[in-house]
Amino acid sequence: MTSSLVGSEMCIRDRSMTAFLVLYAIRFNHGNVGSIFASLALYNIFTMAVSEFPMIIGQCTSGWVSLNRVREFLESSIENSDTTLSEKSSINYKSDSAINITNGEFEWEAFNDDDDNYKLKNINLNIQQGEFIVITGPTGSGKSSLLQAINGQGINKLQGSVSINGSSIFYEMPWIQSATVRDNITFGKHFDAILYRKVIEACALESDIALLQAGDLTEVGERGVTLSGGQKARISLARAIYADKDVYLLDDVLSAVDSKVGAHIVDHCFMDLIASKTKVLVTHQLSLIYKADRVVFLNHDGSIDVGTVNQLMNSNPKFVTLMQHSQVKSTKLKKSASKVITNSIDAEDYDNFANGESGSLYGLEEKAVNAIPLKIYNQFISAGGGRYPYLTNTCLVLITSLTVFSTMFANVWLSFWIDQKFSKPGPFYIGIYIMLTFCSLIFVIFELIILGYISVNAGKNLNLQAVKRLLHTPMSFIDTTPSGRILNRFTKDTNSLDNEIGNQLKMFIHISATIIGILVLCVVYLPWFAIAIPLLFLIFFTATNYYQASSREVKRLEALSRSLVYNNFNEVLNGIDTIKSYGSEHRFISKNDELVDRLNEAYLVTVSNQRWIGISLDLTGTGLVFIVVMLALTRQFNISAAST
Repeated sequence: MTSSLVGSEMCIRDRSMTAFLVLYAIRFNHGNVGSIFASLALYNIFTMAVSEFPMIIGQCTSGWVSLNRVREFLESSIENSDTTLSEKSSINYKSDSAINITNGEFEWEAFNDDDDNYKLKNINLNIQQGEFIVITGPTGSGKSSLLQAINGQGINKLQGSVSINGSSIFYEMPWIQSATVRDNITFGKHFDAILYRKVIEACALESDIALLQAGDLTEVGERGVTLSGGQKARISLARAIYADKDVYLLDDVLSAVDSKVGAHIVDHCFMDLIASKTKVLVTHQLSLIYKADRVVFLNHDGSIDVGTVNQLMNSNPKFVTLMQHSQVKSTKLKKSASKVITNSIDAEDYDNFANGESGSLYGLEEKAVNAIPLKIYNQFISAGGGRYPYLTNTCLVLITSLTVFSTMFANVWLSFWIDQKFSKPGPFYIGIYIMLTFCSLIFVIFELIILGYISVNAGKNLNLQAVKRLLHTPMSFIDTTPSGRILNRFTKDTNSLDNEIGNQLKMFIHISATIIGILVLCVVYLPWFAIAIPLLFLIFFTATNYYQASSREVKRLEALSRSLVYNNFNEVLNGIDTIKSYGSEHRFISKNDELVDRLNEAYLVTVSNQRWIGISLDLTGTGLVFIVVMLALTRQFNISAAST
């Protein structure tokens, strides 16, 4: 943006000056050189305003597009309590009913007009408090859809009524936070040691916790990368049991565990710890059907049959066919249930399973300290210069010097014109001035081309190197590094490399060269001004070093804070169904607000630092101008009006 702004400004100024000078050359007897100088100064002011106009238009367009995207997001559909949510109320112990569906008809939303919507129809289901209900049926018959219809999320309700007497938990798929085992199970609830111990035993987690480095205080990583599929399922189940709800809606919770562990969970958890709770289980393990009070069988047409196993065997031929494929007998499950726990924990202290070791999986994110090493700058130069980086940078320095020289000497030439230094006619000065102006334009174009080449090459090569390193890194690095840190490298840091560093480099090189040129001219016209240059450099470097020392550290802290925001946002997206099911939205919103506030605090300090260095350098420049003006006013040197 800055580079294109400089180029467009030069083009507009050159065209304006050329047109004006041509008109002056035609009618040079009707004006004077002073009016030319004043007019060109006005042209410079005018071109700055005009050149910024395209940038303003571009920013307004980007803002309008972003505003429309935000508007579409805010106007997107949300959960409609009239059509999708079941009616949930505090438990009424006077009523025997826990779940009631009357004349229910449910349908999945179709994303294409050609798709046939799957429907559940003629659903009438009444589940009593404390019942253990198993939902089964052929693959694709809609077992999970029925469970979601009871929960009131996901599938749309077309007609009928759904009510749940009491609080409920919907377990659909395991979701593990990047936290300790204990935090995953308690999930924000107050720690109850006795209940916690019972849940651990009922979900067959004692032997697993005993193998962990720090017991239940061991961090398990994002999505439970250090856990097996069965351990994830049992920890998620333990979270649901620890929540102590009235109704449990469990979608194939035993699919990731073997038959022994499954039998243990059924006997010690479903039939013992939460025996008084209402349980609705979707499963393909047909051996569990014999332990259920009743069975809900899904037919392929979207209807259901409800009854005991014997009733369904006598009334539904498809259920009989399904049962014939069962190879695991309930008697085998009973015999194997007692063989699950092989390494139980005998601890009198219910408050802690840990063995005293640290269970931290993720270390603190590394943060550089002190000044940026020169090898970092050399790496950027090597990545951006192509095959011959030093030749490319030498050409850049040369072209920048010629650009600044031609631009500044054009102003000096105006003073020669006003003073008639060479006693030549007006067209001579006009021609040289136009030549210098167009030379500066050509040099700026080449300067921007070289800078663009360096920026694009550096961004491309460094990004490819980062991707290559990531793809070849060992899996241990992926397991012990939060995804937010990796996302931060390939989002904000990549954006800074592609879009910000190039513009900042252009401004640094061009403005630095301009400052050097101005100081050289000041020494040429005011030789005694050279005495003030060391003092100016001392003030400049003192202020910039003080600024850089604080700015670097604040930017590093901002990068660390941004990694935490990305990590939390990614984790919430993966577990949004679980968060909503447990009613923990406000807790995660508060956590996100805290992380964003911490990020904004670092950004606010960054902006404050930038304002401080801006004011400091402006005061230094003002002092410089004051010295030059006072020297000119007191006539310490013989300077013409044109030179000032």
